[in-house]
Amino acid sequence: MDIKIAVIVCLALVTLCQCEEYPKFEEKNDPSKEEIALQRMITDSTGSLYIGSVNRLYKLSSDLEVEQEVVTGPKDDNSKPACIPPDFNDADCDELFPTNNVNKILVLDTRRDWVITCGSVYKGTCQTRNKQTLNIEKEFFARQVASASPSASTVGLIAPGPGPVPGPGSDVLYVARSDVSATRTRWEALTSRVLPVRDANDDEAFEILSSEILQNTAVIRGDDDYLNNHLDFNIEYVYGFSSNGFTYYVAVQPVGDSGPFVTRIVQICQTCPLYQETYIDLPLVCRSNSGTEYNLAQSAYATQAGTDLSQDLGLNNQDDKTVVIVAFAKSDGTSSTPTDESAVCIYPVKTIREKYLEWINDCSNNADKQPGCDWSAQQSGINCGTVSLDDIIGDNMCDCRSFGKMTCGSLDIVKTAAFTMTGSRVTAVAATTHLSHTVMFTGDSSGQLKKLKVTSGTSATEYEAIAVVRDNPEIVQNGLVFDNQKNFIYVMSKRQITKVPVENCEQYTNCEDCTAIKGVGDPYCGWCSLENKCSRKAECAGSNDDNSNRWIGNLGACPSMVVEPASVERGQLETLTLTVTSLPETSGGFSCVFANLGSTDAVKKEQNGNQLACSTPSPTNVPAPGDRGFVRVKLSLLADETDVNFVSVDFDFYKCESFKTCMACTNNSYGCDWCIFENKCSKDTTTCRNDGVVQGNANAEGSSDRCPQITAGDDILIPVDVDQEYQVKGKNFPTATSGQSGYQCVLIIEGVEVVVDGQRVDEQTVRCQSSKYVYAQEVSNKLVPLKLRWNSGFDVDNPDNVQVNLYKCDVGRSNCGVCHQADLKYNCGWCESGDEEQKCTVVSKCSQVTHWLTRDKICPDPTITEMKPMAGPIEGGTTLTIRGYNLGKNASNVKEVMVVGFPCIPVSSGYKIAEQVQCVTSPSGSENSGKVQITIGDTGDQVTYTGTSTEDFSYVVSKIDGLTPEKGPQSGGTIVTISGENLNAGSVITATVAGYPCHITESSFDAITCVTSASDSSFPSGGVTVTFDGVAKTNTDAIYRYMADPVIQQLSRYEAFVSGGSKIEVTGGNLDIVHTRIMRVYIKGRYYDAECTLKSSTLMECYTPDVSASGIQPTAEEPYECDFGFIMDSVANTTHLRDSLEPFFYYPNPKYIDFEDGVKVYAGAGKEPLVIAGENLNLASNEVDVIVKIGDEFCEVTSLAWNQLTCSPPERPKGDSEEKGLEVTIYHGNVNVSIGVLKYASSGPALTTPAIAGIAAGAALCVLVIIVILVICKRKSKERSKHVKKLQIQLDMLEVRVAKECKEAFAELQTEMTDMTTDEEGVGNPFLDYRTYAMRVLFPGQEDHPVLRELEVKGMKRSTVEKGLREFGKLINNKTFLMTFIRTLESQKNFSMRDRVNVASLIMVALQGRMEYATEILKALLAELIDKSLEGKSHPKLLLRRTESIAEKMLTNWLTFLLYSFLREAAGTPLFMLYRALKQQIEKGPVDVITHEARYSLSEEKLIRQQIEYRTYTINVVNPDTPFEDKEEQYIQVKALDCDTINQVKEKFLDAIYKNAPYSTRPRVEQVDLEWRQGVSGRLSLADEDVTAKVEGEWKRVNTLEHYKVLDGAVMALVPKQGYNMSPGISSLRTGGTLTNMSLTSSPGHRSNSSMLINSEADSGHRLWHLVKQHDTDLQKEGDRTSKMVSEIYLTRLLTTKGTLQKFVDDLFETIFSTTHRSSALPLAIKYLFDFLDDQAREHGITDPDVVHTWKSNSLPLRFWVNLIKNPDFVFDVYKSQTVDACLSVVAQTFMDSCSTSEHKLGKDSPSSKLLYAKDIPNYRDWVYRFYNDIKCMPAISDQDMNSALVEESRLHQHEFNTVAALNELYFYYSQKYNTELTEALEDDVAAKRSRLAQKWEQIDDIMSGQSTA
Repeated sequence: MDIKIAVIVCLALVTLCQCEEYPKFEEKNDPSKEEIALQRMITDSTGSLYIGSVNRLYKLSSDLEVEQEVVTGPKDDNSKPACIPPDFNDADCDELFPTNNVNKILVLDTRRDWVITCGSVYKGTCQTRNKQTLNIEKEFFARQVASASPSASTVGLIAPGPGPVPGPGSDVLYVARSDVSATRTRWEALTSRVLPVRDANDDEAFEILSSEILQNTAVIRGDDDYLNNHLDFNIEYVYGFSSNGFTYYVAVQPVGDSGPFVTRIVQICQTCPLYQETYIDLPLVCRSNSGTEYNLAQSAYATQAGTDLSQDLGLNNQDDKTVVIVAFAKSDGTSSTPTDESAVCIYPVKTIREKYLEWINDCSNNADKQPGCDWSAQQSGINCGTVSLDDIIGDNMCDCRSFGKMTCGSLDIVKTAAFTMTGSRVTAVAATTHLSHTVMFTGDSSGQLKKLKVTSGTSATEYEAIAVVRDNPEIVQNGLVFDNQKNFIYVMSKRQITKVPVENCEQYTNCEDCTAIKGVGDPYCGWCSLENKCSRKAECAGSNDDNSNRWIGNLGACPSMVVEPASVERGQLETLTLTVTSLPETSGGFSCVFANLGSTDAVKKEQNGNQLACSTPSPTNVPAPGDRGFVRVKLSLLADETDVNFVSVDFDFYKCESFKTCMACTNNSYGCDWCIFENKCSKDTTTCRNDGVVQGNANAEGSSDRCPQITAGDDILIPVDVDQEYQVKGKNFPTATSGQSGYQCVLIIEGVEVVVDGQRVDEQTVRCQSSKYVYAQEVSNKLVPLKLRWNSGFDVDNPDNVQVNLYKCDVGRSNCGVCHQADLKYNCGWCESGDEEQKCTVVSKCSQVTHWLTRDKICPDPTITEMKPMAGPIEGGTTLTIRGYNLGKNASNVKEVMVVGFPCIPVSSGYKIAEQVQCVTSPSGSENSGKVQITIGDTGDQVTYTGTSTEDFSYVVSKIDGLTPEKGPQSGGTIVTISGENLNAGSVITATVAGYPCHITESSFDAITCVTSASDSSFPSGGVTVTFDGVAKTNTDAIYRYMADPVIQQLSRYEAFVSGGSKIEVTGGNLDIVHTRIMRVYIKGRYYDAECTLKSSTLMECYTPDVSASGIQPTAEEPYECDFGFIMDSVANTTHLRDSLEPFFYYPNPKYIDFEDGVKVYAGAGKEPLVIAGENLNLASNEVDVIVKIGDEFCEVTSLAWNQLTCSPPERPKGDSEEKGLEVTIYHGNVNVSIGVLKYASSGPALTTPAIAGIAAGAALCVLVIIVILVICKRKSKERSKHVKKLQIQLDMLEVRVAKECKEAFAELQTEMTDMTTDEEGVGNPFLDYRTYAMRVLFPGQEDHPVLRELEVKGMKRSTVEKGLREFGKLINNKTFLMTFIRTLESQKNFSMRDRVNVASLIMVALQGRMEYATEILKALLAELIDKSLEGKSHPKLLLRRTESIAEKMLTNWLTFLLYSFLREAAGTPLFMLYRALKQQIEKGPVDVITHEARYSLSEEKLIRQQIEYRTYTINVVNPDTPFEDKEEQYIQVKALDCDTINQVKEKFLDAIYKNAPYSTRPRVEQVDLEWRQGVSGRLSLADEDVTAKVEGEWKRVNTLEHYKVLDGAVMALVPKQGYNMSPGISSLRTGGTLTNMSLTSSPGHRSNSSMLINSEADSGHRLWHLVKQHDTDLQKEGDRTSKMVSEIYLTRLLTTKGTLQKFVDDLFETIFSTTHRSSALPLAIKYLFDFLDDQAREHGITDPDVVHTWKSNSLPLRFWVNLIKNPDFVFDVYKSQTVDACLSVVAQTFMDSCSTSEHKLGKDSPSSKLLYAKDIPNYRDWVYRFYNDIKCMPAISDQDMNSALVEESRLHQHEFNTVAALNELYFYYSQKYNTELTEALEDDVAAKRSRLAQKWEQIDDIMSGQSTA
């Protein structure tokens, strides 16, 4: 393989999917205990998983949701052999110990349909368990099956076993187990055991199989003597499987007593119960190509080899194609400890059997051979014997004879490793076949899942690696299991199970990557040509025909296309020939698509050929190419069948004349030529000079090299401001001819072209004339573009982009030393001319050449600018760094350095050319100071230069006086200040305190600052030592002590607002020993700090950090949770405290509202509080956090609420003036705001003398007035006595009326219950059809919603829109997309509540045909909603309380869909009966048609609080359905009240006539007239309003029966109103003029009588009234008071109505809240929903039963039942009046109160709606608790059963709605509106990236916008 390709492939393979979000299950049982780990995993045919763990068993759905969890331990146990469970009767078993139960065997017995489990407790006993619940059905204590040691291995499998006599029998349980027991006795290594049978005797269950001759023969036991003599011997069983009549085990055991170890494979015959007759094992050897041997089996897996592997292994169709794949690890020496070097080997079972035969043959023919099974008690003899092969094994290698031999062979089964890896150990392996491929999966100790394609028996190539597990990542042994469809693989680590797809085809976006022409590729994937995607074969339409090229499998030939010609000149119309490799077959044709230029038809040249022909698009469609010379488009071949471009190439439309340079013209494939002298590009060169034509490369290969061009050579260097010519090098420079201009050289300097003439020297050189060049920028050099222009302005090609380098020597080189460091190519030197300024320049700019110093000369005037340090110890040894300039060319130029007259020895390593010299000082013997002098000279030159410092260096003696602070934490980090003298002396200063390093951060003459390090002992103490260049100074009196680290115990609060600044008290210990105290919060990877102040050793005050810069936007309901801590020197245990204390929450900032118009007048004079309005004021705050100032004085804060602050202002602050007022400023943490000016109201000026006199006169006048008033009051008192007597009489009358009303109410209560039940008999239930019912819940009030109609497309092609919507539908059916779509919409601020409701309904309509998927989405959304609710600070009980999310409305809709059948079969009838009973009871008494108040009501608001006198009439209504001759049946008797309006009477008549008819099918009141008939021809038409209506002033009364003096027993008829158009097919009139089967042609509206009367009122100008004038209810007219009683006495009528309806309310509630007394079974949806809520509570650790109870109540009762109770017209075809609506609201409120767990305290001021059912609610509440508990105790519903029900539901109603219209609404009204946000969310989501959802979404946009044909 080419090395580049190999590198690309390797890089692709190494790239890992970083822990993508796959479904996962986590073991959360005792997470702190390492021994708690998942052990085993199996699947059943339904897709469910069964998991064995420690102390737990789980049943999971296929998506890893917990369906059942069973606790299996710890159990009280005793491991002593005599302690036999369950009784433990032996004397030694006096004490039992809690013991973890490790699952050892977990198998499915499919014949008996139960699960068999065996654990490590009770000596390894087993149980049979119910598959659905995992509950124990039988437990078998008498049989000790599995290993009882937690660390010992056990392998169990069910496979065919022998019968009672040798031969095939029923299934048995095969068990292999290790032995690590202390007793080393009776080790049953291998056994076959009898499986238990349902309803049978348990005596033989799990007993070892026996033969008729020998007992317990299906067993291999360890030899007790051998085991006790070889205490380290053990066999570790890794894996077991069944194949072709044999059971095999893979095991690891030592060769000797304890090593080295070897892997062996054991074979047991399944038809012989005598193990010792057929037992045989041989070593499995796995070696790498380099000879490395891997000896420890870690995992194994048996599978069928694919076709490719079978052929490689030489297996034909008659052979057993089973292979066992074993993962090995190399051992650490001779031990059994595995290393991280792993290998996988593949062993065909055929090969294994052949090796068995070879060994048996060798053994049977060699008497000296050893059987090798010394460890077994069944080994027969010490050698093999000489029995013939046939006698031993028979023809099938499985005869069962008593003289056979158990043999443990030494013949190695050797295979070369197919896969090896280092750095991580393979711990699990699995394999399967796909098409002809064998695919292998490995899991390793680092948590990675690797996918490998097995290419041969000795080669498997990794093609993908996924990091599946992060925490505790090792994948357990055999921890890989496929789902039952083998589309997913479950990966099990110790604490986690992850569901990973076996393929990831969508990650490949092109055919080459998909089919892996350049590498291995995913064997599951192939390229679906006509759909232009990578997919599995089954997902590609038309892929069944392998020759169709529609699906190109692994390593196949991808579609490719060659176009001839490959380009066309613009303006030409050409026919193109397209040769397509792997051209797919299609039912339609093809088209050539030229990007956005148009498309043309493509026609096959031959029927079965791969060539097509199409023409180029119209030339007018091709744009002009511009200076580029061509237009390049993507030419694609589109398949009409799929409307997808499936293969593409680049195609050019060119124009030769558009190319402006020779090389652009000729260096292409277009066939253009360049005319040099004419400076043009053309295909026609006949007009050009023959010697001046450069042919294009298409015409003559390499001809473009003949173009005139500049070539790269030596740098062109030009110093600025110096006259200098330069040469341009190139080739093919032409000679100008007559009439042509020559050359010009152009430099573009700072945007300006500088042009000079050029002269051609030869065809390779042009000389540019001398000129000066300058640039303004202060840089040392500048590259400027170069152009060579000739022949009237044409630029010569410059393919190498040659530039000219202009430079300035003096920039950045201010002294000689630096000047000489310039690059040699610039030839800069130092000019020392006496007449000019010294500077760095070129020689030509220096006036005297002799004064120009080249770089080989030493610069004069060495100058010292800096010395460091400025002092050192008198002992010397200080490294002195001298900086300056002109300090020589190299270290050898430094001749001498003198410091205060003492030599300083130069250090060559510290020398920097011309800039720095280092030297080490000599001792001085005493303190001294002086200059530093340096001498510079050249070795070959006698001239030297000396420089002297301007500052002194000092020799000093340092002194330490003390240190502060004197203590600090053990963790260090304390900033210590050491005081003294000369503490900055020396170049290297170090310090120690208490014997530990103190890291110096700063030093000065009198102080050193350092930071202590951590101490490694307890709490040391000691003095301070500072070392100055090796000279130590110590002060033992300055003691520093290490103390215990501080601890933080509690915060006064764990909340703040964003701007911070609130005070928090922090309590702890040892807070005073640290000296840095900072509060820190961590948000989004950054931290924010605030200082703290120490109050005592146990208390400090901190101000919360300002986190405004973090960008967080918390809300009151959802504060931002973050980690926090305290920076306290270097103490680590205080830096992150969220886990050890509590999380810290940030709330929104308080917001104060400015005074209106900026001014507020205060009239309280300091006695009334000042109220300031705002928002969020008390979030994370209290009164002490706020300071309010009025001017310069304080306003004491007295209370702080969410929306207001109150404070007590000063009586009158200083500086107050009525004109200006005082500014009010609020200081709330870091929020400082001025809200306006406060003005104190004027208290009036001081009283003057005249004023006092006036007041006295006024007082005298007041006394006089008072005397007059007393006289009048005396007279009035007499009148009042008379009035009291009159009132007493009125009260007596009132008492009589009250007594009468109460007596009537009691009588009604006793008599009407029977009447009501009788009246309701025989009434049918007018159920709405499913569609109408669903629409009223999903889209209330929208009768003609688009989902009920055909899709309407405006302005766009219908097919395009439908296609786009189909693709959108596919995305909606992608869980990742839909979840992202919903999250994105809900995160938008302008996404209203109405939008949420609408989107939820549209989604449910769109998913009506896939209810199982809709349920999956709903569960995911509810789980997120629960997580979000619990993460916030809102109470968990508020969950699902309101429709604030799409999930909540979807839940309502989900219940609506799934409970329709239950409504029709069970709950609908009592609901309708309640509605009918309520309606009838209301209509028994007067009902005001204007106010809708009624005599009989459950609602206080709709109760008539007056005594209305009325009479009940029985009216004979003409029956329209009875023949006129039938006198007896001619009339229907209807009860009406004399106070009923005419419309009310008509409504009652219609109710009676159409008693069993749906409301929408009967006439409306306004369509009929009421006739009162007397005699044969006497007829009077009655109406609510006519000329006879009674008018009193502004009031007009609505006509009633009493108004018309109608008598009891009157005859009346309903007749059609004139002017209404009745449908002839529906409505007809009898000759008698009555109405028959009358119906509207359009659906009826629910228009009340009052609405019609209100319109009439507006027209007439009068105020209408019926029973009560509206102002009367407010008692506003004194004149009518005498006709009223105290209104509250009429509340007893509420009790009357309640008592009448009690039975109907009870029936409804009992039907809803019952699982055992209903005519229909409990809907699966309710059980499924409640179990889901229980699981969520358990998953989140919620133990409060009230929380779960509330969740259930907020979901089913609140979201479904309450809605239907309040709106029966959602279920039935009925009309609901306002009075009925108000009463139903009371019933619904009672219903919700019954579901609540809160006790409502009621009193005399409580609402009547609460008091009415106060005594009933406790009883109802008991029903609810019983209902919830009954559901919880019911058997769980499996996902499979639920999905089956959901699929059936989808089937029944899949055509009710237009799902395409729903998608259309979603797309155009929401998806488009939030297109940008949705795209960004898809691009950010890992799973969406993996599925390329953002690209798919963009494609849909393109389709819908008409911009794409893809």
